[in-house]
Amino acid sequence: MNYSKAAHNFEDWHRLENIDAEVIFVGNSRTWVHFDPMHFEKVTGLSSYCLAEDGYGIPLLYGKVVKYLESNNPPRYLILQVDPSMVRRRENIYNKDTFLKYIFLDRESINSYLSGYNGFSRLEVFTPLLRYKGYFDVFLKHLLGIEKYNRVRGFNNTKEVWGGEELREDRTWDYDSREYGYIDRIRKLCESKGIILKSHFPPLTKELYESIAGKDDIESYLARIGVEYIDWNKLMDRNTFSKRYFHNHLHLNSHGVQKMNDLIDKHIGLIIEHAVAKS
Repeated sequence: MNYSKAAHNFEDWHRLENIDAEVIFVGNSRTWVHFDPMHFEKVTGLSSYCLAEDGYGIPLLYGKVVKYLESNNPPRYLILQVDPSMVRRRENIYNKDTFLKYIFLDRESINSYLSGYNGFSRLEVFTPLLRYKGYFDVFLKHLLGIEKYNRVRGFNNTKEVWGGEELREDRTWDYDSREYGYIDRIRKLCESKGIILKSHFPPLTKELYESIAGKDDIESYLARIGVEYIDWNKLMDRNTFSKRYFHNHLHLNSHGVQKMNDLIDKHIGLIIEHAVAKS
């Protein structure tokens, strides 16, 4: 009875129809926190949307793109987040409470993507209440039809000030080359639908960015398969894009999003063909 409601910001797989955005940004929290569709639409005149899944990498996001295209016109552009948080292999289900609505009877056809994660049980697909074990609060929200969705066109951000921890000196962050194939799967999907695919690396703090290994390898791979790539970290002025614009090493705050909007305006021609960058 309450299936159409959304009790969580990422309980949106059943609400992906009739969006028909001309530009979709695809990624995890480093997409839906950083890229403001309303500003992007104001600058380009193209309707925009953040198609995201919190905490997940490219395998599940590939499934979400497939789901989106089932009930929407293909966008003109798909802007794919490509960084170590996306190109990695996840072992366990994250935020399982956001999928409880969908697991039973697999109404949104996403169980094939979830089944590879530890914590997924096929018994939950056919036993209505079993999936709520340990999630009584979610059961009540679904039973009562509580709505708790406040993303706008898939976007939201925070006013939180810097609260990130200092990185260990030996910290490294790498890509998982086993997941490269999903980038090519998205490329082929876009090619079949006439969608222009661009890939990009959203902003990080200087410390975390410098700890990443494999940047040259992923750039070489993208060049080999013919996918354009934008590294915003190379375009940022680190003297002005300081930690006060982040609330942790991975995510900008609302002030940082304003600076990100300015950066996009300046380099809009890298994303949208024939667009003129603002001086």
